Amino acid sequence: MDWRTSVEKPTREPSGRSRLRDGCPGLMRFFGLAGFLTAGLSALRVGASWLGYEPEWWFDATWDIKTVALVGGAFLAGGIGGLLGASIGLSIPVPNERVNHALTVVWHYLANGSIAFGFLVVLVMGRTVGDNEEIEAFVREIGSETFTLYLAVFSAAASVLAAVLVLVFGLFPRGGKTRLPAAFFVAVPPSLLASYLLFAQFGWNSRLWLLIGVLHPIAMVLVSAHLVLRDAIAREQSRKGMI
Repeated sequence: MDWRTSVEKPTREPSGRSRLRDGCPGLMRFFGLAGFLTAGLSALRVGASWLGYEPEWWFDATWDIKTVALVGGAFLAGGIGGLLGASIGLSIPVPNERVNHALTVVWHYLANGSIAFGFLVVLVMGRTVGDNEEIEAFVREIGSETFTLYLAVFSAAASVLAAVLVLVFGLFPRGGKTRLPAAFFVAVPPSLLASYLLFAQFGWNSRLWLLIGVLHPIAMVLVSAHLVLRDAIAREQSRKGMI
């Protein structure tokens, strides 16, 4: 036997497989959400302009075939954009486990915190603004896009800052037990500050911002702790399956 035939050539792992193994769930979901919102909202705006709708058309929508087609087309475009965005995010390799874990924590805080903050703000508007007609008049006055933008900015700022703090103080250790009481504690100041500034921006003379500042961290930390652990387990299983 020729000695050259007995020497095995080193195998090189395909780059695509390596990228999937080192993919980050947080980046995948962030790019997916960005793609969904960008494509969906762009399609909605372009379609509404093409149909001649007013800027605040959804308040007085008749929901005829044109409106249903407009909203359905926007969701379809958003779904396509979301899939493309998620594939881009998944293709970005993040082999460093600490960085991967940190990005996942930030994503879950951003997503869950923004949802919780927005829900609480809408919930207290009945006390701070008034009934449904007064709420509609308030949103019309400042513009629904402006209202949504302020809500998104303040909720995202509070959530991301809380995520940075828990990472800096090591309260969400990779593969370890989350220190929930301490995670609640460090998340309260950003939430209180964001809710106070939002109320001041909208001119709401109410102390319900204190309630939001306390309840927001509870919901955000509890849900995020569970989902971060779920993603860590899924990532470990995925890596083992690709070895």
